[in-house]
Amino acid sequence: KKCRNKHRILVGHPAIPHTHSYLEMYGCDRAWVLHAKEFYTSRGGFDVLVMEKTIPGHIMNSFLKINIEHAVSLVQKGVCSAEGIDKALHHIGRGLFAGHIFLS
Repeated sequence: KKCRNKHRILVGHPAIPHTHSYLEMYGCDRAWVLHAKEFYTSRGGFDVLVMEKTIPGHIMNSFLKINIEHAVSLVQKGVCSAEGIDKALHHIGRGLFAGHIFLS
């Protein structure tokens, strides 16, 4: 709240940049965020997701956290083994990459 130049604040949260060119970005000034998005998209080859609000852990990590917690719960309840979780996640990943699972 005491920052006098909030328009200068920009947070970029890359996934694993040496293996995956995905970047989540949030900033206080929309024009500056869109400028940075264009830079990272055109020069860095990143697939940039602009966040409208901040959340703990960002978007990709929040999905991972939910899935890991649920996977541990399933194993602890005896629903399946850890190997079964790995197998299910492998096939979910294949479905996502093949374009069979999507929200939009």
